[in-house]
Amino acid sequence: MALYQAQGAACGGCSQDCSGCAGGCSAHLPALNPAERELLHQLSSVLYLPMAQFLLLPKGGAYEDGTLILSPVLLETEADTLETVMERAEALVSLARKGLISLDFDLPLSNCTYEVYYRSDLFREFSARYGHVAEERPVLRRGSVAVTERGLDWESDL
Repeated sequence: MALYQAQGAACGGCSQDCSGCAGGCSAHLPALNPAERELLHQLSSVLYLPMAQFLLLPKGGAYEDGTLILSPVLLETEADTLETVMERAEALVSLARKGLISLDFDLPLSNCTYEVYYRSDLFREFSARYGHVAEERPVLRRGSVAVTERGLDWESDL
């Protein structure tokens, strides 16, 4: 199940009259800010990337029982700052809501070790801050970000 769903439904190919159109067809590709455009371009060249969530999980609990601390987390390096990750998260959520990418934690990438996430400064800080809480433990939940067909259409129209 995707973390964020696109808003509105595809209109099925309108005549561009657009009265009552949800803006889902390719005639109505959404405007993107520079950060979104750069991220979509980067994602379009690889189609899939690993991403994560930082959770506090009750001892013996499932992911759904956890407290979400930071999500989505898309790292480029182990040294990415919280500010950089938050800016990237804002762009990811916006792109997902526009239907250009999907963010999914039910589909982690099987050919990825997620080591950059486990070794990252942010996850180490998160673990150090919350690792002493007796009833909860810091956990990294693995997921993936993928470009949708609509996202590929947007990228090809550039």
